[in-house]
Amino acid sequence: MIDADPPASRPLLASPTIRWLLIALGAIVLALIPTGLLQKDLINIGGLPQLWRFIQASLHPDLSPELLAVTLDATLKTLAYAVCGTCFCVLLGAVGGVLCSEVWWEAVRGRWGVLTRALLAVPRAIHELIWGLLFVNLWGLDPLTAVLRSRFLSEPLRPRFSRKSWMKHPVNRCRCY
Repeated sequence: MIDADPPASRPLLASPTIRWLLIALGAIVLALIPTGLLQKDLINIGGLPQLWRFIQASLHPDLSPELLAVTLDATLKTLAYAVCGTCFCVLLGAVGGVLCSEVWWEAVRGRWGVLTRALLAVPRAIHELIWGLLFVNLWGLDPLTAVLRSRFLSEPLRPRFSRKSWMKHPVNRCRCY
């Protein structure tokens, strides 16, 4: 019989992957402490009866013809507004995108480019102001409010066409001779 030594077991913290994972988790916890997230109630117990009534009503919906007719009418109106709004925004965005680009103003050699782009920046910023006010009303003046506002508003806008995408094109290709 061969006397074999058991394999030497390495301590769990000796693994670099585990160490980096613990450092990352520690950084996340340390970042959450000043936000006050860990000191507040995350669930409003007073709203549980209303949640239970909602669940019960969703299991037995009202399918009367009157309610379904009103729902269908409201759905069609909502769809019509959405289609009209989308078409209007696409047209307005196409014109506004060109007017906001530096390439356009360099190509037409306009003197009003900086002023026009500054004026067009005002309506683009209004939605951020409204969302910021809404988040402050929901969560108060808290560092978490600023973090959530920046995440909710900046992440969906990353893939949009912006002034930077127009800057990739050389000016001489935009000129008509």
